[in-house]
Amino acid sequence: MILTDEIRQIIDYVRFPNEKGKKPILLYGQAGSGKTTTLTTIGNHFGFEIFELNASDTRNKKSIIETLDGVVKQRSLFSKN
Repeated sequence: MILTDEIRQIIDYVRFPNEKGKKPILLYGQAGSGKTTTLTTIGNHFGFEIFELNASDTRNKKSIIETLDGVVKQRSLFSKN
């Protein structure tokens, strides 16, 4: 994987969280630009369990909240971050 400045920023964000806690990362771009591959690779490196949400899965605020509500309230099946 080529480490661009943007990828380094994501790695630093994951490695050194701020004191107030982490906010979500939102990536956007053209199909095939490497968004999912980048975050999956970084997540696997740090031992995170990945939850992927695509724009085609949810089309409004209510559906996003309903989907994420269950995710943030549950524990990982494999005791991962």
